[in-house]
Amino acid sequence: MYTRFLKAIFTTFLLAVFPGKRLYAQSFNVDSALSTMSVDEKIGQLFMVAAYSNKDGGHQAELEKLVRDYHIGGVIAMQGGPERQKKLLQRLQGAAALPLLVGQDAEWGQAMRLDSTYKFPTSLTVGAAGGATEAYDLGHALADECSAVGVHISFSPVLDVNTNPNNPIIGARSFGSDPDLANELGVALVDGIQDKGVLACGKHFPGHGDTYQDSHKTLPKVDRTPSELMEVDWVPFKGAIDAGVGAIMIAHLNIPFLEPSGKPTSLSRKVIQEILRDQWGYEGLVITDALNMKGAAAFAPPGELELAAFTAGNDILLFPMNVPKATKGFRNALAKDKISIRSLDERVRRILVAKSNCRAHADWLEAQKSDDPTLQTSEHDSFEREDNNQRVSFNLIRNAATLLEHGIAPLPIKNLEQDFLHIAIGDFESGATVKEYLDRYVAMSHHHGVDVDEREIALKDAFVVSFHQNTKNPWRRYKLEAHEKELLERLAATGKPVYILHFSNPYGILSYPTLGQNVRILILYENDEYA
Repeated sequence: MYTRFLKAIFTTFLLAVFPGKRLYAQSFNVDSALSTMSVDEKIGQLFMVAAYSNKDGGHQAELEKLVRDYHIGGVIAMQGGPERQKKLLQRLQGAAALPLLVGQDAEWGQAMRLDSTYKFPTSLTVGAAGGATEAYDLGHALADECSAVGVHISFSPVLDVNTNPNNPIIGARSFGSDPDLANELGVALVDGIQDKGVLACGKHFPGHGDTYQDSHKTLPKVDRTPSELMEVDWVPFKGAIDAGVGAIMIAHLNIPFLEPSGKPTSLSRKVIQEILRDQWGYEGLVITDALNMKGAAAFAPPGELELAAFTAGNDILLFPMNVPKATKGFRNALAKDKISIRSLDERVRRILVAKSNCRAHADWLEAQKSDDPTLQTSEHDSFEREDNNQRVSFNLIRNAATLLEHGIAPLPIKNLEQDFLHIAIGDFESGATVKEYLDRYVAMSHHHGVDVDEREIALKDAFVVSFHQNTKNPWRRYKLEAHEKELLERLAATGKPVYILHFSNPYGILSYPTLGQNVRILILYENDEYA
C-alpha cells in the first residue's frame, strides 16, 4: 500500500526542461514525495550501485533485491551491451518504488562501457579541434546515445586540466593543458548534453590533471599552490558551474593545501561544503568518484566509508562496497545524532530534483506500465543517430589534425614523381586503410612493421610512416618501442623527406627520438577511419 502511494505521487511529475542556467529549483511534488518517505527509503536514495549487463542472472537478482529491500536511488551502468543493458535497466526500474537515476561513464560515448556501440573522438581531440560549436554538437550526440540505452546522467565532461604529460589516468580524457580552452569546451559540452535532457557531470574536482599516480590504485598527492588551483585547475569547473552543470564528481586526491590532514578530497568537508557549496554557491548534485577505488577505500572499511563521504557533503555515494553495512551505519549515526535527518532530507531532496530534471521519471513510468517493458528505439532513429555521430566525429577529427612546427620537408607534397615507401607500424588493419587512401593519390610501395631492408630504404626518394595504436584507453600514452625508434632514426639519417602520420594518443610523441629537419610530423589523434 505504502509503495503504491509513493508511486502515485511520482506519477504526477512533469518532465522538466532545464530552467535556464540553473537546475536546482523548488518542486512541490518533490517535497510531497519526500514527506512520505521512510528513513530507510531516504538512506537508500544515496546509493548508486554498479550494474553489469554482461553478468548472469544472479547479479541481476542481487541488484533487484537492493532495489526492493534497500531502496537504492540509482545504478551506474558498467560493462555489457546496449540491448542487454536496456533490458536490465527496465527490470530494475520496474522493481523500484521511486525512479532510479542511471549514470554511466560515457566520455567518448557508450563505447567506453558497452560493446557494439559508437566510439566518439576523445576529449583531447575535441581540444585540438578547438571549436565550441563542435563540442556542443558532440554533447548532443552523446546525450542521444545515453537516452537510447536508458542513461540519465553522463559522467562527463572530464574538466581536469592535464598539465602533467605523464599523468597515468587522465591523458587524452582531458581537453588539454590550457585552462581557458578546457573552460570553453567544457561549457559547450555541458550545454550540448543537458539541452537534450541528460544530466552532465563535471569531473574530477578539485582537479586530477597534475597527478603522476592513479587514484584507482592509490591516493595521489597533488602539491598545488592556491594560485595554481584558482588559475588553472578550477577555471573549467567554475565555468561549468556557472553554466548550470547538473553534477560535480569529487576525486580521491591528497592536496595538502586543501586538506592538511591527508584525508582524500572526496571525504573532505572543506573541499565539498566550504569551497564548492559555501564559497562557490553550487546547488547541483555532488557525487563521489567510485568508493571502491583504493584512493578512498583504504581510508575506512565498508559502512564507515560511505558515512564519511556523506558527512563531507556528498549527495550520491557511487559504487558503495556494501549497501547493507552502509545502511546500518547510517541508521546508527542517525540514532546517535552523528548526522541529522535534516541533512539527510537535504541530500535526498537534491537527488529527487535531479531525477525530475531528466528522463528518469519517464523511463520509470514506462517500466511500471507493462509486465514486459521495452525501451523502443526505431530503426530510423538508430540510422539517424549513426549518420549524425559520423558527421560529428568527422568534423572533430578533420579540425584536430595538427602539423608540428618541426622540419622543412615540403608540404603539401607536389612532386608525386618521387618513389615513396609507406611503412605502417602498429595495428595492421588501420595500416591497410591508410595504404588504400595513399594509393588514391600516388602509387607507392608499402611495408608493415619495422623490419625494412636497408637496400629498399636506399632506393626510395621519400617515406611516409603511419604509426597506429588503438585509442581504446585514452589515458595510455603508447610509447614507441626501441626498435620503432631505431627505424625512425634510420629513415631520418638518409636526409630524404620523412612524413610521419601519428594515429594515436599525441602524448606518444614525447617518446619519439630527436629527428632532423627532413622529418615532418602530423598528429591525427585517433586510430580511426576518419583520421
